[in-house]
Amino acid sequence: MRYLNIVKGVDKELPEEPDPLYVRNSLRIELKNSTRPSIDEMQNFAKENKLAFDIITNGSEFIVNKGSKNARIEVHNIEDELAYEFKTRAESRYIGFTMANIEKLLLISVEKKNKASLRLLMGGEGLLVIAKADEQAGLSLEEFLYGDNSIINEISAEKGSKVGLDIIQLSNKRSLNFYNAVLGEGSELNVNNFLCNREAKSRNKIVGYASSKVIINNIIIGKNSTIDIADLVNSKGPEAKSFFDASAIGSQGSTISMKENSNIEKGAYRSESVISTRGISLDNSKIEAIPSMGTEENDVKASHAAAVSPISTEAIEYLMSRGISKSDSKKLILMGMLDKHIMRFSSNEYLKTRIDSMLNELLGV
Repeated sequence: MRYLNIVKGVDKELPEEPDPLYVRNSLRIELKNSTRPSIDEMQNFAKENKLAFDIITNGSEFIVNKGSKNARIEVHNIEDELAYEFKTRAESRYIGFTMANIEKLLLISVEKKNKASLRLLMGGEGLLVIAKADEQAGLSLEEFLYGDNSIINEISAEKGSKVGLDIIQLSNKRSLNFYNAVLGEGSELNVNNFLCNREAKSRNKIVGYASSKVIINNIIIGKNSTIDIADLVNSKGPEAKSFFDASAIGSQGSTISMKENSNIEKGAYRSESVISTRGISLDNSKIEAIPSMGTEENDVKASHAAAVSPISTEAIEYLMSRGISKSDSKKLILMGMLDKHIMRFSSNEYLKTRIDSMLNELLGV
C-alpha cells in the first residue's frame, strides 16, 4: 500500500447511498471489459484540435512526451495487493467497476520550490493518478478525459504549495471520476471541473489544514443526461478557506444533482467557507442544488446560496426588444452565467469554443 501512503490524513468518507449506476457498471465491466480508445485515435484528436499533450494514455498504454523538466513522471503496474484492496471496497468512493480493471498508476511529483505544468489526454476504464507537490512547489494538471472513462486522482499538497487541477470531459458517454486531496499548512488547491456526459458521477473529497485554501469551480451541461456531483471539504486547522462555485444547464429531460458540502471542524477557528450553486433548466429537466454546511466553531465566516429556475422570460424579452433573436438571447444569458467559470480554466479559449458549439446545438442557433 505504499503508493496510497503518499496521501495521508483522510479519515472521513463522503456518505454513499446504494446506486444502480455503480452496480450496473460494476457487473458489466467485471464480466466484459469495455473497449478502450486506441492511442492512435487519441493522437488524431490532439492533432485535429491543435492541442499538445505531455501524456497520452488509454489506461493501459502510455505516451510520455518531453513534459515539464521539473516534474517527475512514473508509470507503475498495479501490484496484486493494491488491486485486491481496491476491488474489495466497492461501497466506498473507490467504486468497484473503476478498480476492477485498473492496471496502471501514474505518479507525478514536483520537488520543493519547483514549478511544473502538464497537460494530459486520458481515456479508458480504471486509471489511478497520484500527484504530489512538495513544500512551496507548484503543480498544474490539465486532464482532458476521452471516451468512457473512470479516473481517480490522489493529490498531496505539502506546506505552502499550490496545485491546480482542470478536468475537461471530451465525451458525451459515461464517466465516473474522483479526486481526493490533502492540503498542508498554507497550501492551495484550485479545481475546475467540466462535465457534459450522458451518464456521470463524481465524488470528491478534500482535507485542508491551517491556512489552506480550496477553490472548486464546476460547470455542468446536461443533454438527456444523468449527472451527479458531490464535493466535500473538511477544514481541520485555523484560518482554512473553502469556496465552491457551481453552475448547471439542463436540457432534454436531464437530471442533475450538485451537492456541495463544507465542514469546519473543532479547532478551525477564523476559517471561511462560501458555497454558491445555480442551475437553469431549458425544459422539464430536473436540477438539484444542495448546499450543506456544518461548523463546530463560532469564530468563522460561512454562507451558502442556491438557485434553480427556468431561463428568465423577462431577460429574453428585454434582449429581443434590442433586436436580438430569441435563441441568441437565450445563449447570451447562459454564456453570461458560465463565463466566469470558463475563464478559470487554463485552456479557457478551447473550452469556450466547445461550450459555444454545445449551446448552439441545444438552442438551434
